[in-house]
Amino acid sequence: MALLDMLVKKAYNVIVVHYNYHFREDSDLDENLVRSYCQNHHLPFYVRQGDKKEYQKGNFEMLAREKRYAFYKEIGDLNGIDTIILGHHLNDHLETIVMQLQRHNTKGYLGIKEQSYVKNMHVVRPLLKLKKQQLIDYCTKNHLEYHEDYTNYDTRYTRNHVRHIDLKKYNEQELLEKASKHNQQYKKQQAKLQQIYQEYDQNHFLYLDKLPTESLDQIIYYMLKKEIYPPLMGEQSPQVTEKARLPPRGSWQARQGLTEGVPIQKEKTMKKVILTGDRPTGRLHVGHYVGSLKERVRLQNSGEYDEIYVMIADAQALTDNADNPEKVRQNILQVALDYLACGIDSCRMNMKARRWRQSMFWKKRSRHWRPRS
Repeated sequence: MALLDMLVKKAYNVIVVHYNYHFREDSDLDENLVRSYCQNHHLPFYVRQGDKKEYQKGNFEMLAREKRYAFYKEIGDLNGIDTIILGHHLNDHLETIVMQLQRHNTKGYLGIKEQSYVKNMHVVRPLLKLKKQQLIDYCTKNHLEYHEDYTNYDTRYTRNHVRHIDLKKYNEQELLEKASKHNQQYKKQQAKLQQIYQEYDQNHFLYLDKLPTESLDQIIYYMLKKEIYPPLMGEQSPQVTEKARLPPRGSWQARQGLTEGVPIQKEKTMKKVILTGDRPTGRLHVGHYVGSLKERVRLQNSGEYDEIYVMIADAQALTDNADNPEKVRQNILQVALDYLACGIDSCRMNMKARRWRQSMFWKKRSRHWRPRS
């Protein structure tokens, strides 16, 4: 509530979006609190009702985040807005740093970014330098009603355990200094990677001996994301089954929140995709068929997957066959023919042969195989 009140007092043109997961027994109190504030200040208010049954399986935090950001995207597109302002504070930032350190997940940015992009939306977090108690004090001073999530005290959840137990073992100032130093190096690394990505986009190949070894996994991920299936590997908004018919901005429906009479977009499950392949040095043998090809044929014929990608690369091209491209070509051709003989239907699978050479890294040169008529 503190962030919303700050934005209103600074005369921001705000649209308020709330996702009620109904995961807690008192979740309606959160919704009613925000709705009341929006009504009193004549702010457009959009709410989506979740179903507790949707969170019985899988990671609740991950599922909730996906649904929440999809809703943000939907409302943003409807109103021509591409910026989201979120209320993460310094305590959230510190907790995230500790969680990353505990998981040895220190390769990327440490903590929460002040600005980021999700689903092509600009996400801004202006309260990261303020602690939670400062925001509570703001609400008290300005006579703002707020509601605290009681599950935040349940230490069975990882973040809550970090918040109430683990974080006390650290010096907060030292944590912030360590994260700041790390993030400065991270930003420099990202700037160099951007130059590599631009080179790849222009030339469609990279020289392996010029790439930083510590960043190879990120570079490969970027190339896969560009070449294989961007909607799967990138952060894209869910497809919809019907056009949204949301109330106009500023209308009484918007101020009252979405109702049954104002349907919104229905989410559609993303495509199911398989990425697989081999790196043989010649003809396939029985072990290949029993171990992988037989199962691929079954999956192909099952109809369970929307798209299947098969990559073929000769691993020896990186070592003793680097100077024998003809052998590499023949090996790949033989493997493709064996695939077809085993029952792989290249009209139903996206089968591509990639040629790897020691001097180049993923040169964009592909051969599409089709069965002979």
